[in-house]
Amino acid sequence: MCNPLGSRRCTLVLMTAFLSAASLNGQTRSNQTAREFTLHSSLLSEDRRILLRLPRLYDLDTTARYPVLYRFDGDNQLDRYDHTIDVLNSIDAVPDLIVVAIPNGRGLRNRDLTPASLHQDGNEQGLMGTGEMGRGDRFLDFIEKELIPHVEKNYRTTQERILAGHSRAALLVLQSLLSMPNLFQGRLMFSAPLMRDEQRMIADTRKFFKENAALKSFLYCNWGEAENEGMNKSYNAMKALLMSDAPKGLLWTIERARAANHQQTPIVAFPSSLYDYFAGRPKMGLIQENRTARVTSGAQVQPSR
Repeated sequence: MCNPLGSRRCTLVLMTAFLSAASLNGQTRSNQTAREFTLHSSLLSEDRRILLRLPRLYDLDTTARYPVLYRFDGDNQLDRYDHTIDVLNSIDAVPDLIVVAIPNGRGLRNRDLTPASLHQDGNEQGLMGTGEMGRGDRFLDFIEKELIPHVEKNYRTTQERILAGHSRAALLVLQSLLSMPNLFQGRLMFSAPLMRDEQRMIADTRKFFKENAALKSFLYCNWGEAENEGMNKSYNAMKALLMSDAPKGLLWTIERARAANHQQTPIVAFPSSLYDYFAGRPKMGLIQENRTARVTSGAQVQPSR
């Protein structure tokens, strides 16, 4: 059953899921538009494998430039991202995108995707974590100073960038807003465990909002309705924070994926997140300031001018 956010959005999600499944059962993306390369990182002192999804017309129209979606957990569900973009682009809901997917290094996910303010071994019920602190700050430096320059030098990109992440990776998506607010124009967070380390990320975000009243960006948040209690509390805490303290220039959407568990949430939510980010503007335009943000109830929260 679709989340009651309007028939158009329900139709969009169902159509995207149906056509993506059909595509996955049929032909796969050609080698011309799916590429892979290895990038040596001086900051990380290691080689990192990078997966690249190029628009279908990339090699045919050599003058076109494209926004770029960067995503963590690069080996996971990349085909679904690919087909979702194809479907939404085919109905002019979004421009075609370059996708830069960053696979996890062997045994390095906790190190790389945990913000530096959090313990790598966290407690989703709100207790203080244990073990080493995260090194997500260093991983964000790698993205900013090595990966993005490489992509923008070698591929036809615009200056528009989006960052997406699920679960632990969603924490680093939020951290990127706090530490590098201008690096990405849009951020997509799926199932972020915000209770960790006594809700440290909620406290840090509240402080950031109060100190950055002129912030202009876009933030999408989604938690599945069938996730655990820690995720339910994360949703409620983030919803309260956005409704009370979000800067006027931050366009945000927070909602829940109906009946979705932890693994299903990003699959269900990704079409909605892209649709919301690009809604009401022409392909490859800039973020417009006349949008509204939704909460699960369907109520409209109009950003102040």
